[in-house]
Amino acid sequence: MSLARELADLPLKGAAIIPFSPETSFPPDTIGYDLNLQSRRAMVADVAGDYNTATGFGTDDAPYLQQLATALEAQGGGTIVIPYGRRPYLGSDLTLNNNVIIEFAKCSSGSNYGSGLLSFRNAVWVSPTATIKVGNGSGPRASLLRAGLTMNNTSAQVAALWFGTAVTILKNTSDHVIEGMILGFEWAIKCEDTSSAANVAQYSRSRIGPLLLDNKNGIWLHNYLDIPRLDAGHCWPFCTVAAVAEPNGAQLKRPGTALRLSGVNDWTMVNRFFSYGYNRGSWLSDCASVTMQNVAHDHVPGSSDGSIGFLMTGQTREIRILGCQTAGKQYGIWNAGQYGNARVSLLVSDTVVWVTTTAAIVNEYGDILIRGGSLRNTTVGGSGVKTASTAGVTEIQGVDMRGFAIGVENFSTSTVTRIDRNTRFTNCTAEVVNAYKPTIASASTITLNPNDFEIEVTGTTQIDTITGGRFGQRIVLHVPGGLTLGASGNIVTQNGSSMIFSAGGAAVLERNATAWKVVGGSLCANYVFTDKINVFTAAQDFRNNVSVGQTAGTSMGGTLTLTRGGAGFEGGQVTFGYGNNVAGDWAADVSSGNAFRLFRTDGGGTLVALLIDKAAGDITLSGSINTTALKVGGVDAIDTNRLFNARSYTVGTLPTPGTGGRLAWASNCRVFNGAGVQEGGGAGTGGLVNDNGTDWKIAGTNVSAVA
Repeated sequence: MSLARELADLPLKGAAIIPFSPETSFPPDTIGYDLNLQSRRAMVADVAGDYNTATGFGTDDAPYLQQLATALEAQGGGTIVIPYGRRPYLGSDLTLNNNVIIEFAKCSSGSNYGSGLLSFRNAVWVSPTATIKVGNGSGPRASLLRAGLTMNNTSAQVAALWFGTAVTILKNTSDHVIEGMILGFEWAIKCEDTSSAANVAQYSRSRIGPLLLDNKNGIWLHNYLDIPRLDAGHCWPFCTVAAVAEPNGAQLKRPGTALRLSGVNDWTMVNRFFSYGYNRGSWLSDCASVTMQNVAHDHVPGSSDGSIGFLMTGQTREIRILGCQTAGKQYGIWNAGQYGNARVSLLVSDTVVWVTTTAAIVNEYGDILIRGGSLRNTTVGGSGVKTASTAGVTEIQGVDMRGFAIGVENFSTSTVTRIDRNTRFTNCTAEVVNAYKPTIASASTITLNPNDFEIEVTGTTQIDTITGGRFGQRIVLHVPGGLTLGASGNIVTQNGSSMIFSAGGAAVLERNATAWKVVGGSLCANYVFTDKINVFTAAQDFRNNVSVGQTAGTSMGGTLTLTRGGAGFEGGQVTFGYGNNVAGDWAADVSSGNAFRLFRTDGGGTLVALLIDKAAGDITLSGSINTTALKVGGVDAIDTNRLFNARSYTVGTLPTPGTGGRLAWASNCRVFNGAGVQEGGGAGTGGLVNDNGTDWKIAGTNVSAVA
């Protein structure tokens, strides 16, 4: 059949076919020419268009429009154009299928609220008992108003009078196109079947938006398999924003859900979608792999009405909320998806939640990741993030929390909620309640959770082997009861033997390619080696050995001062030098009472130290004294703390006696005889003199300074 014959047979009474200009690349009377012209055909519908706002009725234009739609469908599709100024009324259903579009020349009222919408001369008025059914590649590009709609409704009128569905998406169809404005229905857009099992794919590839909506509920998409797209939806109380204000802004609230996604909804994309006043902003159940970007759900501020911005239930998993906002709801985001931990339930990124009365984000079930963004309250109260007893893992990374009574309200210390160091708390009464505390029982071999880095070890059984971990990972083992780390497994200690960590302290370990290396912590007792410097506090408890310097090679030098402890420190020894008990070492034996004996562990050597002992008692010297060595490194005065002074005196320069027990060297003391009489003018022989409390004496003879 020729195209001319097709066009002649197609028109029905009151309709005209307007062919658009064909592509010039197709010569006339060719298949390409015919198909191109046919795909661009449109019909201007001569509808009665006499809808009466006062009565809420008019001539039912649905049968006439259905004839046009059926004719266009038979020819491969096309567009039904409603002339401007007509007010068609659909008193019965209208089905658009197989590439049939109905549209007006314009789809905006020029006003965003109020009675001006009732005189709008560019809309289809749909009976609440009728609906526009859309199938493959079809849909309305028009303003759809519920017949009987009035403006400035109260909340009671909204609840009682708003019913019906404007657009119904036929099951087992795809590629729907829906644009315009829809006001006053129970549902603006809804799938034909919303009760089938969640794993049955029935719809695909709808393109919905831009849209202006004011209805009890907005859009309900169910069991989409292949990427439906919603863009630029705006749900606003157009019909009641100018109404007399009700308590708590009730006239601005809608009792239903702005966007409902249920069933498969695989890779559904929602972008630039906004709603105000809905009890549920977005409600997702049993969905997989949904992306919501630049979506905002706001509410009447300060409401404690159970409202939720984003709600996830059923078997939801891998839901992404990216760069979104919710404000004024009692709960900002509520995750109750119960799919399990095989997949993450929810990812929230760079999203703002503010002015909530109870909690910004609640994790009831499943694993969620909250990354970046801001959670805030204008007055201090509620919680930033709250977990339930059934929650899975909650990861909080780099989130800014402000103005909450509790920043993170964790159900218990065993509820896995990890907070990274980049998360900030400002003006929160309490930052974290019941902070997560991972625990592991001490045993010869322990196995790490790969995601825990601060771990409390219960029990005191020595740990020799740690399984798990990865290269470069650092962990801190907190040990409330103390802990010994052995070196017989894959733990590398600093000196190759076991290390004991004090009760209430911690051990820091780092994973290399093959083992865990101890790199720090609260040491209780053992060998401590350092290649530069080590500082010990006065309260540090060392019960074995302390070395200063390197384990091999040349010592780094330095000074170590040891002060003897009180009761309970008897026994043991302190060694100076390279290692323990080698030739040349000095050792101090504190095995009995207050005695403090300094000796060479190899039995020889030269004493080149100052002995300090403020306690009562004598010091016993054994072995020879090298007088030359005593003269090295002397000080300028004998004080009450020094028993030996390495300085050489003369009789004339000795200090005044009176402090018993002091010894000094006088170079010319031998010039006196036993009676203290000078024997001659010779230089004399030097020797030790003793302060007995009254005089300096040598060999029982007083020594006095002489001119």
